[in-house]
Amino acid sequence: MTNSVVRTAMCYLLLAGGLFYSGCNTESPETRESIQKIDSLNTVISGIKKQVDSLKRATAHVDTVDDFNWYHPDYEGRALQKQGIDQPENFIISALKNRPELIPLDPVMGGSMRFTRVEVLSRQWIIAAYEDGHIMGRTLYRYNVDSDRNITFEIIDSTRM
Repeated sequence: MTNSVVRTAMCYLLLAGGLFYSGCNTESPETRESIQKIDSLNTVISGIKKQVDSLKRATAHVDTVDDFNWYHPDYEGRALQKQGIDQPENFIISALKNRPELIPLDPVMGGSMRFTRVEVLSRQWIIAAYEDGHIMGRTLYRYNVDSDRNITFEIIDSTRM
């Protein structure tokens, strides 16, 4: 085969391919409308993805359920820190743990009640679990720290478990 025959064959192939492509590329009005709707939806999806990414970045610092704490030391403890209490949460927890008489259940079978878990919820609320080895309960307390750093506790509600 000569170069001219090859060139002629290539030209015919290119012409046939171009005709085939142009024949397949004709769009009906319905097809154009569908493509426009798809493009519009893709734009909406892209915007939603950007919002989701933004929310993920904004909430990346939020604690998970497993390590969620109601009490935030920088916010809730600020007033107590101004009173000279360096670790307000520990101060409050220790004050309650040193007052087992505030446990509203009486021990049974020779046990003695003790606090097992205490969690500061806010600048006025604290919840505590306690037991004597036989029975246990939980109590929600309201607390107040006066200007002399004395803490008073008031029982709001209790449950025996």
